[in-house]
Amino acid sequence: MQRLFRFLSLSLFAGGLVMVGDGLYIWSKAAFGQILLERSFSWSTEDATPVKPWTWADMGALAKLEFPRLGKTSIVLSESHGEALAWGPGHMRQTPLPGDAGTSIIAGHRDTHFQFLGMLKIGDEFSVSRFDGHESHFRVISRHIVDAYYPGLDINNAALRIALVTCWPLNASRPGGDDRLVLMAERIDQL
Repeated sequence: MQRLFRFLSLSLFAGGLVMVGDGLYIWSKAAFGQILLERSFSWSTEDATPVKPWTWADMGALAKLEFPRLGKTSIVLSESHGEALAWGPGHMRQTPLPGDAGTSIIAGHRDTHFQFLGMLKIGDEFSVSRFDGHESHFRVISRHIVDAYYPGLDINNAALRIALVTCWPLNASRPGGDDRLVLMAERIDQL
């Protein structure tokens, strides 16, 4: 009986270490990725051409978001598929570039790069610097929880907007469900 108890205790301990290690891996990948992406974005702005953060990457650094009230920055990737989102928030390719006419959609994971979206308030301002040198300033104008399949976002409108999107609820312990938090921001330095 004592052997069984010892075996179960060691098994639980080993399982716990694996879970902690997995969590640390995700966080360290996110943090290290942002360092590489910052470097890539810096190089991209020098040539006004997206530079891959590493040779095998299938995305580049498209823009940099800066949220002064929160002291947060994020490099936005040129892609928004699952592998890209593991490294940072991504721009949905079928939407306008941030700062251009229409609604640009930028999506990120709620438990890493876009975890701070829950702290953004209506009226908060942030800036967007693109790889091509284009800079814009935005103000959050609305905050909604929407169905992932029917977000109601008009990407072809004349307004200059950005939708920051992440899974909802922010503190869920399971993978994302069918709801999304959408923070809509409008450009405040019109062309």
